[in-house]
Amino acid sequence: MLSLLCPIVFLLQKEATVPLLGAIPDTPFRCLGHSAGYYADPDTGCQVYHMCDSLERQYSYLCPNYTLFNQKFMVCDHWYMVNCSSSPTFYHLNSHIGEGRSSLSIQPVATLSMFTAINSCLISLLMKLQCFIRHFLHIT
Repeated sequence: MLSLLCPIVFLLQKEATVPLLGAIPDTPFRCLGHSAGYYADPDTGCQVYHMCDSLERQYSYLCPNYTLFNQKFMVCDHWYMVNCSSSPTFYHLNSHIGEGRSSLSIQPVATLSMFTAINSCLISLLMKLQCFIRHFLHIT
């Protein structure tokens, strides 16, 4: 039974911390001292990200609700795929913008394995639910 509840509990706990902003708030983030690139703003739970240009001008953007800026991949991503507190550790990846893919050390396989694990868990959950419903309704 515990294996059935784990994914649900994880999703409920995580959803409670997802910011739902309707506008870009003023935050302490400034492009001064940052190289050109994209920067998640942890002060907004990463729902806001900033683009800094080579003249240190700042342009701020809001990810849609239930998405956060994934600093590793520089995209608005599903909230459960983003560890906002670790975003500043990936700011250095901005220096790779414009380089060929082979120069990056990011392994997309890790993301794929996470999806595989989530899929396996959901499939297992659905199979158990189907079995329970068949037993409860006496369907063969």
